[in-house]
Amino acid sequence: FEYTNVQVSTTKLQYKAVGQDRPNLKDEDKKLSVTVNVKNTGSLAGSETVLFFTFDESRHVTPEHKRLRYFDKIYLEPGEVQTVTATISADDANFQSIGPHDDSHPVLQNGMTFRVGVGANVDCRTNGNSKNLCSEPITIDTGDDYIAACDWACKLWTKESKCGAQFFNNSPQKCWNMCTTSSGIGDESKGWGWNYVNC
Repeated sequence: FEYTNVQVSTTKLQYKAVGQDRPNLKDEDKKLSVTVNVKNTGSLAGSETVLFFTFDESRHVTPEHKRLRYFDKIYLEPGEVQTVTATISADDANFQSIGPHDDSHPVLQNGMTFRVGVGANVDCRTNGNSKNLCSEPITIDTGDDYIAACDWACKLWTKESKCGAQFFNNSPQKCWNMCTTSSGIGDESKGWGWNYVNC
C-alpha cells in the first residue's frame, strides 16, 4: 500500500475555553480535517488500517512523542485508490491531556504547534522517510486571555461535575471571569492555579 498527498484543511486550529469570550469563533474553526490517498500497489485485493498520529513540536509539557488520533480500515482492489479523512478537534479532552495517566491537567497552550502524520511507521520528528507523510506545522490559537487551569476548573465546576454549580449558578462565563481576574497563587501569574482543579 502506498500513501500520498497528505493534506490539512488549515494550519491554525482555534480553541475556546468554557466561559471564554470569543464571539467571532466558528465551529468549523475548531476542527482540522486531514486527508491522505491510499493506493493498493499489489496484485491482490486487501485491507489496510490507516493510522493518523500527532507529533508535538512545541508545548510546555510534552506527552508521548507519537499519539494515535484516528484510524480507519479500508479494503482496496489492486490499483484502487481511496481517500481517507480524519477530523481532529482541539475540544477533544484526549488532545489536551498530558497522557494516559493524567487527564486532570490539560496542557493546551496558545501557540503550541504539532504535525499530523499518516501510517504505522511515520515519524514527523525527523526529516527521514516520513517527510511526505507529515503535514505542515499546525498552530493552536487559544486567544491571548487563555489560562489552562481556569479552563479545566470551570469545566469541572460548572457543566461536567457540578462541583461548584451552586456557587457559579451553572454559569461557565461567571466561573471564567472570576478565575481569570484573580491574582495568581504561588508561582502562577494568573488564575486560581492547578490546586483548584480538583473538587
